[in-house]
Amino acid sequence: MTRASEPRPAVREALQTALGAAQSSFREAVRELLATRELAAAAEIDRRLETEPTRPAFDSWDLDARVRPLAWQAWVLDRAPLGVTLTGPAYHDNPLRYANVAFRELTGHDAARLAGANPRLLQTTTTDGERIADFVEALRTWEPVTVELDNERADGTPFRNRVSLVPVAGDDGTVEHWFGVQAAVAWPAGHPDEG
Repeated sequence: MTRASEPRPAVREALQTALGAAQSSFREAVRELLATRELAAAAEIDRRLETEPTRPAFDSWDLDARVRPLAWQAWVLDRAPLGVTLTGPAYHDNPLRYANVAFRELTGHDAARLAGANPRLLQTTTTDGERIADFVEALRTWEPVTVELDNERADGTPFRNRVSLVPVAGDDGTVEHWFGVQAAVAWPAGHPDEG
């Protein structure tokens, strides 16, 4: 198994900032990211920024008009070097509303399998309960969090996933959606899957 390494941490931070910004500031935040970070998919991301949230086709995703602008943000970042997901509210078990191409390639799951599923479908018997508790606490308090988890791809291959959750507040301040940013990272030294 090849060792994974996350793209530069500054890219993760810039993506989290862009996704956590108000929808009205998203384009500007992504353009700043493209101007300051070299990304292989920069031209595609820039082209998608010019589309309207109602225009892209979202494959098999069943999106209502309220969710479409948020899903559009993840769609703009389809070819970013990190997986980007959009989930619904915690009180509805955080169903996946959209997962970008990078996330689907990372996990091996297609849109049909992911639509409406909880991201815990990636968990394994070795996924650390304390780290899951960090997610639960972040969801409860509407705070961002980054955690590394032992996850599994659709074909059963284990991988170490660095996951960041970014809360998305609605107009009334209530967090009803979450963006996730994911990347495979190297196993810690001594882990059975290391190397």
